[in-house]
Amino acid sequence: PASNIIDGDDETFWMTTGLYPQEFIIKFGVMAMVSKVSILCTYARKIVVERCENSSPFSWEEVCNMELPASDGRAQLETIGVSRQGVPASYLKVKILSGWDDFCSVHRFSVTGKPTE
Repeated sequence: PASNIIDGDDETFWMTTGLYPQEFIIKFGVMAMVSKVSILCTYARKIVVERCENSSPFSWEEVCNMELPASDGRAQLETIGVSRQGVPASYLKVKILSGWDDFCSVHRFSVTGKPTE
């Protein structure tokens, strides 16, 4: 299940279903200022991260994108800065636009930031 992405165990994972794009949404308990995101995955190629500031996830804005190199099935760990000051978000949507294989796995997704006051 997608909850494996945030369970803190890199041995568990979420697997795509074989067609791209694939996506998952992270909901924060409160509005957060997001400054950096990290993803641990396999076979992912192009990833876009979008944010939503609303109380319901319906309006999205891209905050970063990543192009991951081929890794022959080895783990890919990518960290990208979103903003030094942080961007406000209630939700983050992670879209895997393409992969190096028919399927990819996501073992961890983490966010660096702080709750807004």
